[in-house]
Amino acid sequence: MLKDQENKQLTIDTIELDNLIEALGCPTSKIDYINDFDFSEIVEEITNSYCLDNGRPAYPVEVMLKTIILQYFEKFTDREVVWHLQSNLVYKRFVGLGLYDNVPTYSTIAKFRIERLNEDILNNLLTCLNIQLIKKKEIKGKIISIDATHSASKAKKLTPGEYLNQLLKQLNEILKFNTAEEISIDIPKIPRGTSIKEEVKTVISKVKETLEMLESLENEDEENIIPGLKISIEMEEYQSLKTELKEKIEDERFLKGLEEHSLSDPDARVGHKSKNKVFYGYKDELIADIESRYILATNTYPGNYCDGMEFKELLDKVLKLGIKPEKLLGDKAYFKGEILKTADEKEIQPYIPINLGSYKEKEGFEYCKDADQFTCKHGNETVSVCKIKEKDSEITRRVVYTFNSKMCKICPDRKECVTEKKYVAKRIECTINYGVYNKCAAVMQKEGAKEIAKQRSVHESINHELKNVFEGKTQQSYGLISARKNGLLRALMVNFNRYALNKMKQE
Repeated sequence: MLKDQENKQLTIDTIELDNLIEALGCPTSKIDYINDFDFSEIVEEITNSYCLDNGRPAYPVEVMLKTIILQYFEKFTDREVVWHLQSNLVYKRFVGLGLYDNVPTYSTIAKFRIERLNEDILNNLLTCLNIQLIKKKEIKGKIISIDATHSASKAKKLTPGEYLNQLLKQLNEILKFNTAEEISIDIPKIPRGTSIKEEVKTVISKVKETLEMLESLENEDEENIIPGLKISIEMEEYQSLKTELKEKIEDERFLKGLEEHSLSDPDARVGHKSKNKVFYGYKDELIADIESRYILATNTYPGNYCDGMEFKELLDKVLKLGIKPEKLLGDKAYFKGEILKTADEKEIQPYIPINLGSYKEKEGFEYCKDADQFTCKHGNETVSVCKIKEKDSEITRRVVYTFNSKMCKICPDRKECVTEKKYVAKRIECTINYGVYNKCAAVMQKEGAKEIAKQRSVHESINHELKNVFEGKTQQSYGLISARKNGLLRALMVNFNRYALNKMKQE
């Protein structure tokens, strides 16, 4: 419940706090410049989610919102931000607390961040901030750039054997606490240094043995009740674990270790930094203003996200700010037909280096520029590339990609996919068609175009700030929803920090 809040600027303890800070000669902090922005629109939006006449009185929404901003700006934990608010007068004044006001507890701060700051609120906050920056003439928006940067999952990557063991442990816990008779599962031990093939062989036999044992127990009773089990076998958690175990021991891709899994972070995926370097986690894709280095829009996706797939969604967020970009910069990953077409429709001139990989777009398959390979909807990847050149020339005429034959043999869509009987595996043949991209390619051949495209390197400093200054190398929580919220909060902090630095330089 929200109670009526008196104006803190008029209370005696607030005046005393200001006088005390002035008397102590506290230097101006970067955090003070954030008060130049008006958060009333967002505060009202969050306030509407509260009950106005029931429940325990809550802290003012603006106080809680600024506490979260302080926490992320200074990189504090929940407990640390409480301690600093109790001991630092400048911080206390920033969030809007008086000298004698109580500081929110760490659990209250965590609850507000989780329950009140959803993705829509944070997107609106970033939009609201950028609109005010445009009014202050901080953002020009004439030259924009798009790029993606990755962040690792907080969760441990599990091998197939370890993942199956975790599922067995969960099933064992259900049986342990819900059976009168002693029904337990012996979890196999996996020695260090064991190969994936050997550990799967060890664990899979135990999984099959466990499933057979449970099936036999279920069949003993006509009412489908496991002997000694307090509840029906229709118990949702019990049934879902059994189903997942059955699926995993039949999934060849999973058993070969071609997919990474984590029970605590199921949304994280394996992505490529290069052909041989991979990461496990998420990707932040963002559009920034190159001239001022402010982030205009951002979103977070699983690690296997193909750069530029959601370009239109991000660009729409930028256009809602009321600016009219004239140039779009990006690396080779963004030299794609859909991106170039969208930019042309919005009358934005793309300055993106020509990438032959973009001619390899095929319906139903994803192409990864970093790994130079295709991936089908079942997760099978191409394993070999054959480049066919023109006669008496070094110019590539066709490129043929071949998928993993072992995976193609067990694919459920093999008959529809592998249409040519002479091939064991699916092949994708790409004919280089320059005509589709002639307009952008012609611009890149003009004098001075490459120098404009090189301005994209400024975007790397923004990525560096996200990952190193505001701790975006590793996610601080689990799941895609949390990753998106953290990505938006980090983007907000980059913009706040940029504004504060600019103001300090002017003074």
